[in-house]
Amino acid sequence: MSRLERYGRRRSQTRAQRALSVEEQSAKASAAGELPPRNNKHRSTKQQLTKLYYQFLIVFFIGLVAGLLIYGYGMLDNRLK
Repeated sequence: MSRLERYGRRRSQTRAQRALSVEEQSAKASAAGELPPRNNKHRSTKQQLTKLYYQFLIVFFIGLVAGLLIYGYGMLDNRLK
């Protein structure tokens, strides 16, 4: 596959179309007895890491807000005594 075929029409295709074309290519390769491309076998974990990072941020800020509220209520109780 040439570079132009691989990257030239990337913006015009949706992810589903690209995934389908990759699956078709790997099916053709397996029918011909060739190995599938490495990126089909070992997909990138960038999306998984991004999702994990955002989940960490959400939990971190929720914990921070809860901690500050507890700390604030503790300081309020000390002033009233």
